[in-house]
Amino acid sequence: MFHWFGAEHCATLFVDAGEHNCVRQAAADLARDVLAVSGKVAPMRPYLPLEGSGTVVVGSLENPAFRQWVQPYVDGKTLEKEWEGFRIVASERFLIVAGSDRRGAMWGVYHLSRHALGVDPCYRFTGSHPAKRESLSLEEGITAGGPRTFRFRGWFLNDEDLLSDWRDGGGARHIDYPFYAQVTHPDVLAMVLETAVRLGINLIIPASFVDIRNPPEENLIRMAVERGLYVSQHHVEPLGVSHFGFENYWRARGREEAFSFVTNREKVVECWRASVRKWAKYEGVIWQLGLRGRGDRPAWYNDKAIDDSDQAHGAIISEALQTQYNLIREELGRDDFLSTATLWMEGTELCFKGLLRFPETTTVVFADAGETQLFGRDFFELPREPKRRYGLYYHVAFWGAGPHLLQGTDLRKMQYQYRLALEKGDTEYTILNVSNVREFIMSARAYAELAWDADAFDETAYLDGYFREMFGLENGAERMHAHFDAFAAKPVVEGDDYQRFWKAQAILPHTDFQQNVILDGVARGMGLQALRAMQQDNSTSELPYGEAHLRSLETGIRAFEANYVRLNRDFAHVREGGKEFFRDALLVQEEIVLGLYRWARSCLLAYRAWKSGEGETALNQLRHAEFCLSKLLEDRKKAEHGAFMGWYRGDTKMNLPGALEETRRAMAQIQGR
Repeated sequence: MFHWFGAEHCATLFVDAGEHNCVRQAAADLARDVLAVSGKVAPMRPYLPLEGSGTVVVGSLENPAFRQWVQPYVDGKTLEKEWEGFRIVASERFLIVAGSDRRGAMWGVYHLSRHALGVDPCYRFTGSHPAKRESLSLEEGITAGGPRTFRFRGWFLNDEDLLSDWRDGGGARHIDYPFYAQVTHPDVLAMVLETAVRLGINLIIPASFVDIRNPPEENLIRMAVERGLYVSQHHVEPLGVSHFGFENYWRARGREEAFSFVTNREKVVECWRASVRKWAKYEGVIWQLGLRGRGDRPAWYNDKAIDDSDQAHGAIISEALQTQYNLIREELGRDDFLSTATLWMEGTELCFKGLLRFPETTTVVFADAGETQLFGRDFFELPREPKRRYGLYYHVAFWGAGPHLLQGTDLRKMQYQYRLALEKGDTEYTILNVSNVREFIMSARAYAELAWDADAFDETAYLDGYFREMFGLENGAERMHAHFDAFAAKPVVEGDDYQRFWKAQAILPHTDFQQNVILDGVARGMGLQALRAMQQDNSTSELPYGEAHLRSLETGIRAFEANYVRLNRDFAHVREGGKEFFRDALLVQEEIVLGLYRWARSCLLAYRAWKSGEGETALNQLRHAEFCLSKLLEDRKKAEHGAFMGWYRGDTKMNLPGALEETRRAMAQIQGR
């Protein structure tokens, strides 16, 4: 029996100074966790113990000093063959955490923290506190662990308006894009990184756009690497160069250059090369290859020199991929680097048509359609090359259509999609769009467990365990399934245009799972289009929405109203310590989506009345829309408390305060007629 701490005792923690920073940071987190559970300070020593008992020792086989020290206790030859593997050895004298590498050592530490100390890996966002204990002893034995399914398991901080504006002082971003004036504050990123590594995430794309030449943005990369994470780039910034980054590069040299891989290739390649040289300073870069246009659009939207044909589009992207690959090889002076090509939007179609060529060792990454969270034809029908590796890009957040401000993903859908990927062997790489993280803790944590060991993951068991752990409630899966099942009733589809604007209802081929996604962005778009049409003072204007769209909104409203009643009933039984997070993660989100759908419905009804010349009816509907949105904005303040004060001040993407102003402008215009 290893006695970790008791009334008069707390084991000393040893971690050699020669370990990577991420191992030392994980050990420091463990000491902090022990303090939170026991109230006792675990002394830390930056070296390895020569003798003695009652000590905790953390290290990796990467460190020669630890490798030699741990030989009597761990079969290093077996462990070193494992990807990010760990052994936890408990004996009367020692508690040893040994990793095959730095990340393996981290995972062993956080396994102890979660399973022995009871620390919620997402506590930075959930506010959960571990139960206090007067003493803790562990049975003697060896615990083996490590990831079993996906080699690279990542988060993508995309459309991170709340994260970046929550705290001032992160530094300015020099970007011609209205949502990203400020770099995410280092303290905020530190919260995200700690949560990621505690969940076993080993890869991060730390922002929607990163210009490494800007020191505050480079700091995001540095922090991630120091935390032991692999780092990569957004698919709109291959080699770390977006259109905005390219413009900044040449502006700093007193020049304006056109971003064209056709007519200005030399200048584009020069910028790529400069970026590679800066990124190459950091360990663990997974290089993104690709060619996209400004603002995440196809390259030919901006570059009219590209011939307008699928063949030309495929050829220019393929040439760019190979050029980028060769450039990396030249600058690194080796071939053993990691690269990916993400099949997004036009890339999926071109690949499906056989018009894309990829460098030999590049991992091909399939993406779901963000609005549906379903994979498309390329995923199902593209023959896999025997020697090539494949991976996945998946959304639980999706700006524009949504979800963005709420948890809108049915985990049954995510599990179903990933099991299809497992059948095809696409397990080299997976990355999850988590947007601002806080809204998506439930699904982001589920994803982490699925990516770690897909065979062991079952979403029903996960939800039951999650609700039991976080809220002290039983039957969590039943509760969440009822939530999504109520919304999943499909309205009547009217016309082809319906699918264009309400894509959550889309029925894609090759899938048996059609569960809806709750799309706050689509509802917002509907309402805004109606408001703007009424302000044009043109009664001949037409919206692409009909009765089916109204019925969709009404179906959602009825579902959300019923869910809200259930959630309030459940709230009374939530354990103390879990009520705050239950309110933030479930009740407030339900209030947001309910208010948004009610507002959108009233906007569409106002437009219909206005088109019919019923000005007073239109005005009354707009008054109701104003009330719904005002209440929504007031309701969501409930989630702004303590450390999360001012959380929604960066709401520039959905911009619900702006939608309220548009509602009032439409009211004023109708009143003035």
